[in-house]
This record gives sequence, C-alpha cells and structure tokens, in this order.
Amino acid sequence: MGRSIKTYTQRPSDQPPFDIGRSLLQEPTTRRLVEAYFRTFGSVYRVLHGPTFWQEYQRYWDSPSSASQAFIVQFKLCIIIGTCFHDDIAVDRQALAAKWMKEARVWLASAEDKSRMTIANLQAMCLLHLAQETCGVGGDLGWVSAGSLLRTAMYMGLHRDPDSLPKISVLRAEMRRRLWASVQEIVLQSSIDSGGPPMLALSDFDSRQPSNFDDEQLTESEQFVPMPRPMSCFTQTTVQLALLRSFPTRLAIAHYVNQLNSTASYEETLKWNSELTNACRVLSATLQSSYDPAGVLPKRLSLFQLQLAEHMVHRFFLALNHPWLAQNNPTYYFARKVCVETSLKLYRAIATGSPAGDSETASQTDDFKRLATCGHGAFRSVPTLAVLSICLELLWQVQDDRSFRQSMDIDHQLNRPKPGENDVSASGVIGSGAAPRQDLLDAVRYAIVWTNRRITSGETNIKGRLFYPALLTQVQALQRGASDAEVEQLVLSSIEGDLEHCWHLLKEIEAVTSKPSHHMDRSDVSEWDYNDLDQNRWQGFKSIFNTNDVECFVRG
Repeated sequence: MGRSIKTYTQRPSDQPPFDIGRSLLQEPTTRRLVEAYFRTFGSVYRVLHGPTFWQEYQRYWDSPSSASQAFIVQFKLCIIIGTCFHDDIAVDRQALAAKWMKEARVWLASAEDKSRMTIANLQAMCLLHLAQETCGVGGDLGWVSAGSLLRTAMYMGLHRDPDSLPKISVLRAEMRRRLWASVQEIVLQSSIDSGGPPMLALSDFDSRQPSNFDDEQLTESEQFVPMPRPMSCFTQTTVQLALLRSFPTRLAIAHYVNQLNSTASYEETLKWNSELTNACRVLSATLQSSYDPAGVLPKRLSLFQLQLAEHMVHRFFLALNHPWLAQNNPTYYFARKVCVETSLKLYRAIATGSPAGDSETASQTDDFKRLATCGHGAFRSVPTLAVLSICLELLWQVQDDRSFRQSMDIDHQLNRPKPGENDVSASGVIGSGAAPRQDLLDAVRYAIVWTNRRITSGETNIKGRLFYPALLTQVQALQRGASDAEVEQLVLSSIEGDLEHCWHLLKEIEAVTSKPSHHMDRSDVSEWDYNDLDQNRWQGFKSIFNTNDVECFVRG
C-alpha cells in the first residue's frame, strides 16, 4: 500500500516537464508560502536577497511574461519549501513537489554548460537541494547533488573572496559570500547525512564570511557604500555567521567520522567532543542573547532559527559518539551519556510547540515541529536516530534493574501491576543510567505520536510506528519480571495491533491521494498468519531488540 501511495504522489506529471511559468497557485496562497520560506530556511541559509526577490515577485504578477525563467524556478522552489509549514493550505504537497522539482532539474540540465554558471542558477540549485530535504523527492541523492553544487560554485569562483575579483557592488560581493557559506553548509550537512566525506577542506577556499548586513542595506548603488552593523546587533545574517564560527570544527569532525579506513580512537573522539562543546557554547551565547521567547519583538531571533541552528550543530555529537556506545564498559560511559543527553535535546525540539490555534504567532512557533513532521532527510533521520538512542538507554536501564533484582533474589511477583495496568515505574532500582527514566519514557511515548503524525502527513514507512510501542511493551514486561517467552508474546501482540492501526492510516491516505489499490484489501490483513510471523520472522524483530548488538539496534 505504501508503494501505491508513493507511485501516485511521485509519479511523472502527465504534462510536459518543461512548464516554466505555468500552473502557479493563486497570488494570496503563493505569498503565504513564499513568506514561510523566508521566515524559515531563508533566514538561516541566506540563498536569496529578499528585496530583489520581492521586486521580481511583484513584476511577475504585474506582467508574468516579463519574468525570467530563473526567477520562476526559484519562485516555485520557494513555494514547495513553504508548503511544509502550512497544513491549512489545500495543495497536494508531494505531487506538486514531484512535478515542480522535476521541472527545475530539467531546466537546469537543459541550459548550455557555461550559460548555467550564473548566480541565479546557483541559487536555484541551492533551493532545489533544500526542497529535496523538505519534500523527500530525490532526497536520497542529497550528497550527490551537494557535490555538484560545490563544484559549480567553485567553477564560478565563489570560493575566492570577491576582494580578489574585479570591482563589483557590495550587494554582489555579499551575495557571493552568503551563497558560498550556504554551499559550505549544504555540503557539510549532506556529508553527515550520507556518511560520505565532505570533499572540502579549509585550504580549498579563501572567501571571507559575510558581513553583518540586513538585506535592506544592500543595493546595487555604487555611490553609497553601507557599513555593516556591529556583531552584537542582530541582523538577517546573524544566524549564518553564528553557524560559520563552528564550521571549521564541524568540518574536521565530518572528515574524522567519515574518513575511509578510519583509525578513530576514543581519546581523539573526546578531544573533538570538547571542541564541539565549546563551539556549542559560543553558538548558544550568540543566539540566546537575540532570542525573543514570546516571538513578538521585531528583528529578533525566531524559535525556528534557534532550533534549526542547534539541530545543525548538535547532531554532530551523535555522529561522534554513536560508534562508542556500550552498555557495560565504563570507559565509554561519557559517549553513552553524551548520546542520550543530545538525543533528549533533539527530541524536545520536535515535541514542543504552541497550543492549537490559528494565529500567525502560533503558526511560526510550530514551524520546526511541522518540519520534523513533514520533512525528510536529516529532519526525519536525526530525530529517528535520537529516539532510537533513547530507546537503547531505556532498555539498558530496565535490563540493569532486572539483573540487579535477579542477583538480589527479589521476587518479581511482588512488583507485578494489577490486571489491566501497564504503566512502567519511572524509577529504577539502581541509578546507573545516563538520564532519568521518566524523561526516556516521555520521549518514547511522544515518538509514537510523532510517527503517527508523519504517517498522516504522507510517510509510508511504518517501522518506527511498530517499533516504539513494541519497545514500550518490552520495557513494561521486563519491569514486572515477565519471562523471556512472555516478553516475546507480548511484543508480537503489540506489533499485531499496530500493524492493524497502520493499515487503517495508510488506507485513509490512499483514499485521498489515489484510486483504491487492488493490491490489498481488508481481508488481506485479517488473513495474516501471526503464528507464521512468530515462527519465521520473529528473529528479525528480536534482533532489533537485542541490545547486545548496538549497531543492529540503532540501524533497526
């Protein structure tokens, strides 16, 4: 059924792919979606110059035929990204993304080689990469597209500082620096996503970081040369500058964890942990001073900017420390603790948001939560990895309790809940865990809600929705002293019930997005032989819950 949904939402368009300037949405809708792009990704990845874009935007609606194809491609890609942050606009997000992103790829590929080497085309390439991350159309090839983006930028000379080029306006010089910083970040993030080397070194470029300008300060005028604002003053470039400060450390970590035939040592990992911790402190000090929790003050850091910047930096702790996860080796306890604490921080970013409401403020405070619900790439994989790390820690704590009870000959029957009770004690027998038990339980329970939301938003992979409730069932059973055979049966029953639940969710989505599938009907589910699952497939599920095999557990 999942394949049926994907086939419909990502099928090639019946219209010719080269459809530049047509099939746009109505102006009020497009404005809301483009504004959503600028307040989210556009405020962190400084790809577009706001005033220039909005001038072309107005020119397009005044006279559509006068707009350049490069602008229209950028325009459509901004709309695609913006749909991730508006669930109140009736558009088929996946189908629209598949059509317009294919159109953008065809347009970029159809230009003659040298005619592609323009700032406008490079901006379109950056936006296309961000659209892949939000909509998941071609997102698996993010590292490949990032490599092409890097080489295009270097061929155009963006890696060289504009001061070494013939005299150009401040606007063009700053846009080159901003674009190069955006390309660097895209390349670095895609390296961690894919596990491939970043293919970039600090010695490969000499471009300086952008100056602390607001967009309104930058014009094509050569008579008036603007002065950058003090670094203590928050501008539209502040977040990009804050991320650039940690770029050398994060780039070195990407080389360290993704190098071929890695000879990583725990001592070197600890060194990079220290460097990254210092970088995070600087990032926090820079951004927190400009953050307005109420979201009402002008020219202040938004919650989305803060959460996305922290997401982009803190994920490197997981990349560094996951290879050293171990349950019983005290030498690596620090790596275990860092993984759990980082995972809880990343989880809280997707679990917090405003109460339900229609106000614009409520919408903006929920932007990152919506991105984690609808996004793909790192916005799905990083929260998933974080929750799996939390699950692993929770199981380790419960198993430690069980071993302790058995060694002390404590009667488990005394701790069994009454019939119908399922709750897990939030406190363990011993305090050797890397985080409080209740925090771990809350995270796993919210992960079930999160995976539910992702499925209703178009996700067709139901593994997480099956795994997290099954793990809670296992934890509950171990906590009350159930035998191994009883644990297996309870977990299988949980999987059976959740398979039924997921089937109904996918069926509802299929009814909305496509014609009813003939591959499966309700009788197919009722006729599944769960005894057969018990005999032939339980080993596959069991391996996921085998915490002695950490790599298998996290990968599962």
